[in-house]
Amino acid sequence: MIEILEPIDFKNMKNKWVLGYSDLSALLLAITLRTGIATAHGTNLVDLRGECSDETTSMWQKVLSCKPGESVLQKSSDYYQKEWQHDNPSPCVYHLTERRDGKQSPTVM
Repeated sequence: MIEILEPIDFKNMKNKWVLGYSDLSALLLAITLRTGIATAHGTNLVDLRGECSDETTSMWQKVLSCKPGESVLQKSSDYYQKEWQHDNPSPCVYHLTERRDGKQSPTVM
């Protein structure tokens, strides 16, 4: 990512939201610092499909619709996904089965 930052024409970049995940962190930081355009480090858009979502993952829309001067309070999810279940398709993209505090999970999300 560092290698492609220099040739980017930041002066002619359109004022649009940029959402990225993982390897795009350096690009997102550069866009915000060089242009003032808001960027968001979040989940892949394709992972927002499905019927099941936890409160934290589904906050992307609230965060991206925030007006200048407004703020959004976020917190960590209570659960996380330990393993992907590619061989078990379901309406839920995420299977949040593990409590982040290490205690026994009472339900499977």
